[in-house]
Amino acid sequence: MGRYSYSNRIKAEDLYKIDMTMLKKYSYVYNANKYQWGQVTWTNKYGDTQMTVNIVIRTDDERKSMEATYDVKDSINGGFMSTSLVFSIVSTDCNFGGKRYWFKCSISINGQYCGRRIRILYRCGDFFGCRHCFNLTYSSRNENRRGSLRIPLKAFDLFDKIEILRKSMKLMFYNGRFTRKARKLIKLNRKANQYLKVLS
Repeated sequence: MGRYSYSNRIKAEDLYKIDMTMLKKYSYVYNANKYQWGQVTWTNKYGDTQMTVNIVIRTDDERKSMEATYDVKDSINGGFMSTSLVFSIVSTDCNFGGKRYWFKCSISINGQYCGRRIRILYRCGDFFGCRHCFNLTYSSRNENRRGSLRIPLKAFDLFDKIEILRKSMKLMFYNGRFTRKARKLIKLNRKANQYLKVLS
């Protein structure tokens, strides 16, 4: 096991989050209706609800957005009060057709608006925003990669996948474009190169 380096930064995986991938999975963004209502709920290992966020997705092409409504603790009377945040949803064109959707971070720090395109919104304190604004880290970054046995094992597994894919691939291009297997092979090779850099 790799050596662990201490960091007092908050870990992203310890926070509640709203992922654009989840909205895509349940057809919130692509739905033909002008508005979509839904609810995101987090539970503990016993099934007890820890937090609930009600969301309203505006899906018309003119201005896509998500409104998130949830409870925050009132610092004055100790109770809870409802608060709402609105996040713009923007899209970028994919290389091989279709669109990829993103949230825009609405956090302002020292009067400076963020506006980053992000896939995941994290809740830190009373707000949702991007990992950059909250200065979040990941557990994997606190582990010394050179001392980890997991990377060599993953690398060997990856090289096997690349070899199998190469043998099964008949065409690299079709109609002037990379084939699906070729795109997958390029992606795996890039990942393999990253592992090699860590191991070197």
